[in-house]
Amino acid sequence: MNTAALSFLKFAPVLFLGFALGCGVGGGGQNGLGSGASTAASSYAATIQAAGKFALPIAVDSASNLIGVVNQGSNSVSFVNGSSNTVTSTVAVGSLPISVDSNAATGLFYVANSQSNTVSVVNASSNTVVAAIAVGQDPVSVSVNPTTNLVYVANSGDSSISVVNGASNSVTATIALTASPTAIKVNPATNLVYVVSSSANTLSVIDGSSNAVTQTIGIGLNSVGAPLMPVALDVDAATNMVCVADHLNTVSVFNGATNKLVAAIAVGNYPSDIAVNQTTNVIYVVNSSDNTVSAINGSSNTVSNTLNVSPDSYGIAVDDATNLVYVSSGTSIGVLKGVSN
Repeated sequence: MNTAALSFLKFAPVLFLGFALGCGVGGGGQNGLGSGASTAASSYAATIQAAGKFALPIAVDSASNLIGVVNQGSNSVSFVNGSSNTVTSTVAVGSLPISVDSNAATGLFYVANSQSNTVSVVNASSNTVVAAIAVGQDPVSVSVNPTTNLVYVANSGDSSISVVNGASNSVTATIALTASPTAIKVNPATNLVYVVSSSANTLSVIDGSSNAVTQTIGIGLNSVGAPLMPVALDVDAATNMVCVADHLNTVSVFNGATNKLVAAIAVGNYPSDIAVNQTTNVIYVVNSSDNTVSAINGSSNTVSNTLNVSPDSYGIAVDDATNLVYVSSGTSIGVLKGVSN
């Protein structure tokens, strides 16, 4: 479900390497998911070797049991069979792909290419790019509403959202924002679109029917008064909760009906991505600085489990149907068994 925007990696693959080395990672880990200290093998159900360079953002199509993995360093997207945990194909896309989402209703994957200013529409069955859609400047995040067959693209370079018709592969609207977007997510149940901005420290709500920004909410400050800097978000359509991860080690949960803050949950160090299992109501946050995933009970808004993952892990996605969690490290994808509330 998750778009895995990972905007802090958008400038170049070199930034990924520099950040990883800055975190003190060293030799090879025992699970082959990245370079660094050994990780508890019991956390993983399987390990999948990446087919491209800097395999980071992930999206899951539960209907086809396919996992799309964007290879940021080799301008491609790979598809993993969720039953066999094998890479079945790799398809070339645009320059510096940075985000991916899927439409289970059509079987199409959408890849935002930040340097090409395009979105590649990829048919995973035929392994072909069926369209390359010009969008705004520096697209960093993409999210699909399978109910309306609309695709929303957050463009950080010109502070806009491109609305793409999935049937015609054309941009039908452009929504102006007051701040550069970092990540975007649609709630198909309410037809609301949520956008976070790290620079403005805000969460904006867009009405999918009118394409109007209806509210912009401040994310808040930490205990010493520093802005939380949201970097990723996901929506639990079943509970109508919006979950926002920030770089200051917090997950903020907002009620989608009232847009009010419900909880601020402390997680691990330097969260980089977040994904919600709609079936189990568990929120997963990958903490890139301490090599863990925090599993949050969505009912109590408390961290119920902390799972060990590989160093250099940044992206995360959940398959609601299988209750498997996919964590990308740039060289491999770790498969975790989902926890239960």
